[in-house]
Amino acid sequence: MGCASLGSRYGAGAGLRALEAAFDSGITWFDVAPAYGAGEAEPILGRFLQGRREQVQVCTKVGLAAPQRGLVRKLLLPVARPVVARMKGLRGKIRQSGATTNISLPLTAELIETSIARSLARLRTDRVEVYALHDPNPDDLARDDVLRALERVVARGQARHVAVAGELDAALRGRRAVPSPRSRPPTIHTPIRWPGSAPPQTVRSLPSAIRCFARAGQGLN
Repeated sequence: MGCASLGSRYGAGAGLRALEAAFDSGITWFDVAPAYGAGEAEPILGRFLQGRREQVQVCTKVGLAAPQRGLVRKLLLPVARPVVARMKGLRGKIRQSGATTNISLPLTAELIETSIARSLARLRTDRVEVYALHDPNPDDLARDDVLRALERVVARGQARHVAVAGELDAALRGRRAVPSPRSRPPTIHTPIRWPGSAPPQTVRSLPSAIRCFARAGQGLN
């Protein structure tokens, strides 16, 4: 279940009910990020995880921040949410204004390590199954400081796997950058976007260390 709307389109109460309904229907994978829901999605998901953590898998991300909102906007959001839901076209105009646009952050070793620590605190857990780099520059995945930071995150048990949530070029660069198995590198699982409904032949031949899937869930594992 994608959690991007928790805390923005849906308040905490409705979000928790949606998470519980999804879980009761058999969904056990939850995808979130620090920026989702204007920064409120991870805390909402964290409340839901209590008592269920061993039954679900969680993916969070690094490289994306929520837009800055003042105190007045935060206080008005619960009031504005039902109004926006009723007025057709208003949500689109708000998006066009840029008020809800998330901010891409430059990828650094410090960001990688501080972001996962803060996400775990908001999620009220000691680890996530997947820690995804959000739309990284392909060149960043060849940087030694980035790779060493990811290794430290995995070595500490904060994440079981590392992912590239972005374009195919970045995923391929990340796969080539992974050192030999002897150095116990992080595993790179890669959600990849492409316009077609099936992976291209070049992706089908990739090593099993990469996991690919298309936007509609079609692809290969």
